[in-house]
Amino acid sequence: MKQYIAEHKLLIENATSAVADYYVTPEKKYAVHCQLREKGIPQLDLTLNVRNKEQAEAICSNWKKQTDDIYMLLIDQLLK
Repeated sequence: MKQYIAEHKLLIENATSAVADYYVTPEKKYAVHCQLREKGIPQLDLTLNVRNKEQAEAICSNWKKQTDDIYMLLIDQLLK
């Protein structure tokens, strides 16, 4: 699967999008909402609670840069 992604990265990038944002929870913490969408349909939807705005911003930034790697890691681990 990793080889396929490497060979077809441009095609995959055009068909998928990674989005992430964060918000303050009622408990005054931060929740980060990350999504991987393919043709507008969510393929992965993940919400993480973190302690501060800096962590939330870092996760949003890294999600957008590393979505393929994170997705593959999750799939690999869950399919074991």
